[in-house]
Amino acid sequence: MRKVRYYSHNLLDETGAVMGYLLLDRNLYLTSESESVEFTSQREKCELIAISGGYEPSSIAAESPLKWACKEISRLTMFYEFYNVLWIEWCDGVVHRKALGRVLRHKWEALQLEWVDIILG
Repeated sequence: MRKVRYYSHNLLDETGAVMGYLLLDRNLYLTSESESVEFTSQREKCELIAISGGYEPSSIAAESPLKWACKEISRLTMFYEFYNVLWIEWCDGVVHRKALGRVLRHKWEALQLEWVDIILG
């Protein structure tokens, strides 16, 4: 069984503001085994789909890749809301997952969204 190590990468909107994060499989996206190697892609556009939503205490976010938003979140509420998302790519009508992540609810709902039917491969 292959050991999977994840690398957290900020997810930016079109203005460059952080809206969430992606957890990338280090084995797919890094150029060497060195822990200091950075994500190899430049700003790549991502097609995301929301797979679920939820909320959790802002204090939990302090220990997650969302810690950048904790100060703002904790000023507003004890909880923060989010959508769990998949970064996907299409291949012959089938969708494949490239990464998974989380987007703050208010950032996701500010996007131009559309419904799609998918077959997940």
